[in-house]
Amino acid sequence: IEQCRSILEDMRRDESVLLDTRRKDLDQHLNDLGILLAGSITTFMFLLAYSFLTLYREVIQRRQIEQGLLTSQASYEITVKNLSLIGEMTSLLQACSDSDESLRVISQFASRLLNTDSGTLYLFKESRNQIESKTHWGELARSEPVFQPDDCWALRRGEAHVLDNSHGSLACKHLHQPIEVSSLCMPIVAQGNVLGILHLENFGGRIIDGSEIDLTHNLAGQIALALASANLRDSLRSLSVRDPLTGLFNRRYMEESLKREVATAQRKNRPLGLAMLDIDHFKYFNDTFGHEAGDFLLREVGALFISKLRQGDVACRFGGEEFVMIYPEASPEVVVSRANQLRESIYAMQLQHFGHSLGQVTASFGLAFCPEHGDSGEQLLRAADIALYRAKENGRNRVEIAIKPTPEKLATT
Repeated sequence: IEQCRSILEDMRRDESVLLDTRRKDLDQHLNDLGILLAGSITTFMFLLAYSFLTLYREVIQRRQIEQGLLTSQASYEITVKNLSLIGEMTSLLQACSDSDESLRVISQFASRLLNTDSGTLYLFKESRNQIESKTHWGELARSEPVFQPDDCWALRRGEAHVLDNSHGSLACKHLHQPIEVSSLCMPIVAQGNVLGILHLENFGGRIIDGSEIDLTHNLAGQIALALASANLRDSLRSLSVRDPLTGLFNRRYMEESLKREVATAQRKNRPLGLAMLDIDHFKYFNDTFGHEAGDFLLREVGALFISKLRQGDVACRFGGEEFVMIYPEASPEVVVSRANQLRESIYAMQLQHFGHSLGQVTASFGLAFCPEHGDSGEQLLRAADIALYRAKENGRNRVEIAIKPTPEKLATT
């Protein structure tokens, strides 16, 4: 019995040792499994976070790309629209018949193209010593309507000049209140010749950005070409209808105008006067002072006529030293008065050519009226010419009125 008990005790002890060993092994396995599980969870979370960050970056990049594409598309659409407007403006400018029409077209399209508070187109005067406002759009500009070319930095430098107070730019002298304005002066240049400037202004601290400057540069180029073409057309038109020496209309224009005015006077039953005048002793004047002095005299007389004309009157050089004045809707009394005023003004001229006095100058006038002296341009010119020769025969420096023709004489003419 004792031996059996000893054997049982040994067996229990071995079993307890074995159980302790197995328990320790199990605890070790559980610990290893926990470590492995924790490492797996950590790795999974890391991979999940990495995947999320990668996906987030891709989403942000895609949004940026989409925004860039939208911005590019909007910019492209604006560019296409602006090019279309510029093309339409250029087409209309080519079809304009005079400078006033061109300026109206430029003003209308510039206000649609340029996103500025105020805009003004300045062009040089004929003397080139001043530049003046020809048209404007938007709010009232803070710039002088007329100024000297040296008052603008863009004209001095021959390139665009931007006034942005945040960068401390220099202000042009033609600005009234430069502290309150952001401005752009863009020269208008055609074939190396500066025609004027485009002057833009923004108020309230709003600057003129680079895209607006580029668009203004393109617009100024188109305006320059259009204005150069219009100036060329005006020059050609002027050469075709004006006498190059005196600046008065030529004989062809006078004949067309007289035909039109006679028809208008007859249709509307309105008076029409015609004056033909001749500078007295002009051949002797040329022989005495020379042909250059004679041309100088003709130019001065032409300038005098232009300064004395009413709006609607027509002054023409008929040929040589002869001139014709057409007075639409003027009564005989008015025509006689104005002819005597011109005669007295010519008589009062004190001309000097290269320091030499040209002496006293006089002119003789012959007047004719519609319908008293004829119902056609040819009849009025013939009647005025006869009256002019009668004025010369009667002592010159005088005004003679044509004699009313008899019915028999009108029938023969």
